[in-house]
Amino acid sequence: MTGNPTVHPTVSGCIHVLDSCIRAVECIPDDVYTDKDDTHESVGAHFRHSIEHFQCFMAGLSRGRIDYDLRERDITLETDRKALQDACTRLVAELHGLTIADFDAPLIVRQLPGPDCEPLDVQSSAARELIFMSSHLIHHVSVILIYCRQHGVDLPEGINLAFSTAAYRKKLVAG
Repeated sequence: MTGNPTVHPTVSGCIHVLDSCIRAVECIPDDVYTDKDDTHESVGAHFRHSIEHFQCFMAGLSRGRIDYDLRERDITLETDRKALQDACTRLVAELHGLTIADFDAPLIVRQLPGPDCEPLDVQSSAARELIFMSSHLIHHVSVILIYCRQHGVDLPEGINLAFSTAAYRKKLVAG
């Protein structure tokens, strides 16, 4: 993937995975999107979980403080494919609006580090968090892909590949 030189590479990566999610959701029937049982969360829950990380990032960036544990856990994103696609589209637009100042500003991330622990504040950067979120979403898409395949649903080729895996495979093919 060649990046747009006017967009920070971490933003390009996030936009790539969000666009992939929009396309993937089109392929998933409602019954597969919302199905869950005692052994697994729904496909929609995996998407919602990941998208809400992006929402927390965008909400906290201007304050210099992001708390991923304050996700809304909006059930609509788990049950309504169009709502998830709309949320992804809004996030892509917001990501396009990031500026150099957003990448230069100090950033604190607050999150529970483990069970029975108090939340921890750690220093980070917008670039680091964007890399985390694209990787995190790809990981969840991999889980979604497995579930969809078990239910006879094909998703776009390569949607679950980490950027490093795709680059490695491209290098192997090139020789």
